[in-house]
Amino acid sequence: ADCVQKCTGHEDRVCCLTGVGDAVWSGSDDSTVRIWNQRGECQKVLTDHRRGVQAILLHPDSGTMWTASDDKSIRLWTDSGEPIATCTGHSKGVKCLAVFQGHVWSGSDDHTVRIWDDTGRCVQVCTGHTGTVLCMAVHSGRMFTGACDNTVRAWDGAGHPLMQSVGHTHWIMSAIEMGGHLWTASADTTLRIWE
Repeated sequence: ADCVQKCTGHEDRVCCLTGVGDAVWSGSDDSTVRIWNQRGECQKVLTDHRRGVQAILLHPDSGTMWTASDDKSIRLWTDSGEPIATCTGHSKGVKCLAVFQGHVWSGSDDHTVRIWDDTGRCVQVCTGHTGTVLCMAVHSGRMFTGACDNTVRAWDGAGHPLMQSVGHTHWIMSAIEMGGHLWTASADTTLRIWE
């Protein structure tokens, strides 16, 4: 494929992207979120975070945008970038976001997973990981989280632990549901497929 546009403006590594209607939101280690139009023109810069932005999520039910940062916060926005709320509770940077059963789930450097209602109130803290929680994916009616403790953990919708899977020998970097299975990718150079 040929590059048709180079979008500039961020001053550090771009960590995440998500599409929202006709716009693209990008998060960067420069602590900003930028909103781009389809031509690659920056329409708005959100400067509320104080450290790198690691994840961006569109909540499919409410239409709100959620951004997670190394500043320990999660921020809620309208789809046009107006601030709604700030979620606090993690004691270290927030690395990943996902939606499960109408709630937003977050994973953090503090080794916890938190569950938030659609107003940004924390309704559950899930403990068990002993390393940074880097990724999460929904599979078979459960939330799965992968971490720097080399494990994958499963949780029910209320955040109760169901199981822990060991197999990878290094950090779990990414997880997806595909073809009725959970796939995980690890820094140990392997992918694993789980039932």
